[in-house]
Amino acid sequence: MVIDGGAEKKMRRSFTPFIALLLCACAILCACTQKKYDFSMEGGAYVDHRANIKYIAAPSCYEPIEMSEEIYGEMDKVKFFTIVGADPAKWLCEELGNVFYAEGVKLPTLSEMSIGSADVFDAQKPITNTADEELPFTTIDDADTLTAIIEAYANGENVPRPVWTEKSFDVNWRIKLDDDGLGIRYVLTYLVLKDNYVEITNSGEQIDHGTRFLYNRFENKLIPVGDLLDEYVSEFGGIIEETEE
Repeated sequence: MVIDGGAEKKMRRSFTPFIALLLCACAILCACTQKKYDFSMEGGAYVDHRANIKYIAAPSCYEPIEMSEEIYGEMDKVKFFTIVGADPAKWLCEELGNVFYAEGVKLPTLSEMSIGSADVFDAQKPITNTADEELPFTTIDDADTLTAIIEAYANGENVPRPVWTEKSFDVNWRIKLDDDGLGIRYVLTYLVLKDNYVEITNSGEQIDHGTRFLYNRFENKLIPVGDLLDEYVSEFGGIIEETEE
């Protein structure tokens, strides 16, 4: 078979612009689909490049009272949201509820927050799929009770944590204390043990700390509180009776 060389060259010349155009289109498409993220991680902090603000992760005892629905920014799979009532130049959160505060902002202690109410959740009930499905079984809005909780946590004796399991508790509640002005809540655990916690010191002394405690594992604090919340335990049937298996 004889191939016309002139025709072959002509065909190659006609395909060359088409291939170049195709490659150019592919490059433009790739550039358009490549995600440009608003945030990056630098030195352990999340950096918002639009506002040039570094955000630091707060301990998980801080939560947003309510996060916005609209995404504020992204980094890889992390989606950042503003917190309703909070200044986004100071506070942000991500979709799982973790709070971030801007570099230079002082993270307030519980005593420094203006707590107006506290929602109480039963940690021994099955965990729901999303945070907004979790509902409190009561709200503490009595000022004297709130003050007593805050003062007990701030000024009470911090004792060593014993070894325990989920079966050690009669009551395991999450108390979420709300600072509406800040848009942030502070979370404590309230525990009632089935048996008195008796600490044995290095000298052999036995110290009975009772059964009722406020606990925050993020600050490594376990504070005996006596009958501080017995009224709520009685009212809401918090004591779980042991059953024979």
